[in-house]
Amino acid sequence: MKFRGDSLRSVRETQRQTIADEKLYDHQITNNLDLRSIEQQKLESLQPDYWSEELNERRLVQEEEEEELSQRLDEHDKQIERQKRIGRLKIILQQQMNEIKQKEKEVFLYLFIF
Repeated sequence: MKFRGDSLRSVRETQRQTIADEKLYDHQITNNLDLRSIEQQKLESLQPDYWSEELNERRLVQEEEEEELSQRLDEHDKQIERQKRIGRLKIILQQQMNEIKQKEKEVFLYLFIF
């Protein structure tokens, strides 16, 4: 039991010591201008790498969106072209039907006369 109690106390003591060290480090950085500037330079040196990665990811996402948009526009243009072609074919069919009706009338009149 005594050994277990000692081990628990030592674990708590090491945790307290690490927390105290972290607080002391934070206090020194906030109050010491030299340490603060060194820490800031270290963070700034890491920032461009992070920014470049983020910019690359944004570019990739933007390129994918542009590609998807261009595909949609191509499909839309194809649909419009199909509709125009269908409209032209309808007009041609209507003209052919009118010609056939006209010929039927001529044939009927010709037969009726004779």
